[in-house]
Amino acid sequence: MTNNTPSGRTTLTGAPINPLPSEVPYSTISLCPECSVKVDAQVLEKDGKIVMEKTCKEHGFFRDVIFSDAELYRRSMA
Repeated sequence: MTNNTPSGRTTLTGAPINPLPSEVPYSTISLCPECSVKVDAQVLEKDGKIVMEKTCKEHGFFRDVIFSDAELYRRSMA
């Protein structure tokens, strides 16, 4: 079976495992923490941290820290 994922890896159920982008900012899809609806999100650097910002039409704006040290994030993604 040919694997067409960028990483060439899959989960145990066969879903593709795609590598995270090492450069920020980038766009992705996330979930609203209140209702679990899919929302567009931006991952960016803010105050030396890597954060995800997203807005749910019903519940508003959310910002989550996904990596507390932006420099360490860059080094770990290299």
